[in-house]
Amino acid sequence: MMDDTTRSADLVVWQGMIGFAITLVVVSLLVVYATRQFRQAWEARARSTRDDAFRDLAAEAVAGRQAQTVELAALRQELAEVKAETAAIHHMLRQVG
Repeated sequence: MMDDTTRSADLVVWQGMIGFAITLVVVSLLVVYATRQFRQAWEARARSTRDDAFRDLAAEAVAGRQAQTVELAALRQELAEVKAETAAIHHMLRQVG
């Protein structure tokens, strides 16, 4: 039979192994949790950056559209002036001819 000291030593060894296993599991869970939190924070920052870029792009598109509208109005005005001048020249040519 085993004496008390051998049993005590075996018990201490098993307690140490169980303690190590529990510590390993807890540390692993903490690492997984921290990694997930870091990834979620990183993805949130990436989404925020992407959304800001889309907002800037939309603002640039609106500004470009407004500039095109102003330019188109100026071109229409100029075209109307050219048509009026051409009509006046045609009218004079008909009177002369």
